[in-house]
Amino acid sequence: MNGKIDAGEGIQIPYAVVERPRKRNIYLRFRGEELVLILPRGYNPEQVISEHKEWIVKHYNEILKRKILFRESRILILGKEYFLLFSESKFASVELNHDVVIVRGKSREAASKALIKWLGTKTLEISEKIVRERAAALGKEIKNVSVRRGKRWGCCTSDKNIIFNAYLSMLPQRLIEYVAVHEASHLVEMNHSKLFWKIVQDLLPDYKELRRELKDYDPSESMMLGYLKEQP
Repeated sequence: MNGKIDAGEGIQIPYAVVERPRKRNIYLRFRGEELVLILPRGYNPEQVISEHKEWIVKHYNEILKRKILFRESRILILGKEYFLLFSESKFASVELNHDVVIVRGKSREAASKALIKWLGTKTLEISEKIVRERAAALGKEIKNVSVRRGKRWGCCTSDKNIIFNAYLSMLPQRLIEYVAVHEASHLVEMNHSKLFWKIVQDLLPDYKELRRELKDYDPSESMMLGYLKEQP
């Protein structure tokens, strides 16, 4: 079930209902700009929306202020916005052509997987070089650098493995640099102590400004197959 919530002033908030009979509680979360209602059997979506409308509108407005990575057939690559198009093809591929990213596949699902893989490869190509250089400057070695999707831009494990969010390549170069410096600094100090931030500052004097800017981007899973539009 899908619909739209009238939030006033001409604003319509799209929503989708997912029924989970085994769940006892209701869950509301945003996927990109769409509200997802996860409801046990028997709950009336309209009543749930009415009871939580203030929360819904508040969080929707907060989301609009953030820079969503995937938004209505748009995608960011190194901070620059491109049109995102889907084209049916026997073989999956991704092509960056001027201001358009063309994603091909047998289905939207196949094309989506190809795009995520492409972004992950691009992230690894960009971030591994930077983070290894920063680690060397600190006199440290990294065991392995990899990528995966998640709710954080990066993490450093206690055994010296560094993992970046597959979507990191969508950010401006300066923010990729900050994330790489942040994780490299954890090779010296695992906690976010005063020493840790001193290390970050020594490597990147304007880190505070970059850290604030990074908060404007949403690292969570916000990609939807519907964003892959048919190519004219």
